[in-house]
Amino acid sequence: MQYFALDKLINLYDGYRQVFVVNRKEILLIQEQGKRYAIQASCPHKHWPLFGAAIQNTTIQCSKHGWAFDLRTGKAANDCAQCDIKTYIISYEDNTIGIVIPNSVP
Repeated sequence: MQYFALDKLINLYDGYRQVFVVNRKEILLIQEQGKRYAIQASCPHKHWPLFGAAIQNTTIQCSKHGWAFDLRTGKAANDCAQCDIKTYIISYEDNTIGIVIPNSVP
């Protein structure tokens, strides 16, 4: 497993959203209600950015076409497996928050 630092913990607050590029993939780091999530940064439908998407509880809803996803699992609200978004394992090192990616993933 490889750790990729994304930001310093001191920078996080409820409502925080920031896009990072790791291994040529855009990852959206979010903090809502004290919980932190790392997901792919765009909706799989038309690749619309999720940066400005509405969040309610643990659901993020794409602002362009209304597709909704569980922030914890990436599962699409319509139970379409091909429509799920990628989620990433959050990890911490020293004073940073980041994600862990298996070494076998390019």
